[in-house]
Amino acid sequence: MIQTILITLRYGLVARNVLRTGIFRRLKEAGHRIVLVCPAAHEQYLINEVASPQVILEPYPKIRSGKTEQYFTTVANGLLFNHFGVTKTLTIKWLNLIAQRKYISFLIKGLAGLFCLHRSKHLRLLAERLDRERFHHPEVAEIFDKYRPDLMVTTNLFGSECHFLREAWRRGIRSVCLVKSWDNLTSKTRIRVHPDYLVVWGELMKEEAVKLHFYPEERIFVSGAPNFDFFKDRNFSIRPRNEFLKSIGAESDVKLVVYSPANKLTFSDDENIRRIHRILQNTDVGVKCHLHIRKYPKTFQEFSHLLDIPGITAEDSGLVVPSWDDRVDQTYEQMMHLAELMYHADVLIQIGSTIAIDAACFDTPVIGYSLDVNDSRVHWSHYARRVFDFTHNRYLVELGGVRLVHTEEELVNALKEYLHHPERDREGRRRIVERICGRFDGLSGERIATFLLHLLDGKKPEEEQKEVQTLLDLE
Repeated sequence: MIQTILITLRYGLVARNVLRTGIFRRLKEAGHRIVLVCPAAHEQYLINEVASPQVILEPYPKIRSGKTEQYFTTVANGLLFNHFGVTKTLTIKWLNLIAQRKYISFLIKGLAGLFCLHRSKHLRLLAERLDRERFHHPEVAEIFDKYRPDLMVTTNLFGSECHFLREAWRRGIRSVCLVKSWDNLTSKTRIRVHPDYLVVWGELMKEEAVKLHFYPEERIFVSGAPNFDFFKDRNFSIRPRNEFLKSIGAESDVKLVVYSPANKLTFSDDENIRRIHRILQNTDVGVKCHLHIRKYPKTFQEFSHLLDIPGITAEDSGLVVPSWDDRVDQTYEQMMHLAELMYHADVLIQIGSTIAIDAACFDTPVIGYSLDVNDSRVHWSHYARRVFDFTHNRYLVELGGVRLVHTEEELVNALKEYLHHPERDREGRRRIVERICGRFDGLSGERIATFLLHLLDGKKPEEEQKEVQTLLDLE
């Protein structure tokens, strides 16, 4: 029997994870109708990519919340989660309100933190129940009336997609959320509406969902990270090193050092790049090096003024698509280019980005650039002072896969060591992949699709749970 799966996609980088992995491919092969609700529904490249009689692109609705809902959300989020003491990340965000001169918000969230109400499971679940039962959005209901889905799949726990989860609950339709990224459960807000099931990358995210959000452990499916499936694609072969280096404008006899800009998480990417380039060119690191800038996907920083400097090149990390909420998308070819870049890079220098995990997947040494902590120009409450204290970034350092440097001398020494001994900290990088990515075998998308199809079978909840671990063994 043909059934309907409704999937919400607000972000281009999430669309990449769903549409260009085994998730979409497997669901299509199963013959079900797939409705993709997304803000890029009218983009021609996307229409061409998903073209099929069984696939429908539906524009994401304009959702407007009334004052009562806005007030409830602000108060509930502030009292029950968005304040200091919940996670290290939220504490740093609270401190950064001073740098932003948002003093009233700083004081209110500071007072809220004193009550420690985030620890009350009863209050948290009560707020979730009120949120689920009291509010309604006709614009979302219209989509459900139009397509009558059998399964609701969202890809973001913390935005307007909660209204789709609420509508699914009202109609008795099973719902699933594919948690968007590894930092979401420790850096966002409370889960306004609990889906019936959560799909997470690995055991670490599962622990966070249970501990921080009181989500039932038995309703969490650990799938692996579909965005890393690209790196295990058996149909793609890495180009020879000299050919790849030539394609990015580097000479064939150099060591490749990649810098990932941090935008608001550092004082000045421009200064960081100039410092790293000076070290590579003028310091005795013992080898000839080339510095390549891999721009952060969600920002549109310009480094063209640096490209006239010998030994520096730069690249964008995706398509600029303003209709997506993150204004970016990455094609299959661009993800394969990232795989080649991480494979051929000799060292990655980064400031709090998922690219550190990309590098770990290829056993590429990673340096955490933390020189801002000693810069007197950086306000004491600025993100740059504490970026590697963010909960998710601390994991990388504590697992031993990212070498943190706080001074130029430490940066020079780390570069020398990694350029001559790339095997250093290999075990730490392996732990990053194992602990954060979960199963890194290229089949995460397949496992997610199998799980979703399993839910469509209409089995009883207790039967579903017995098979969850079996699905994890899918090859």
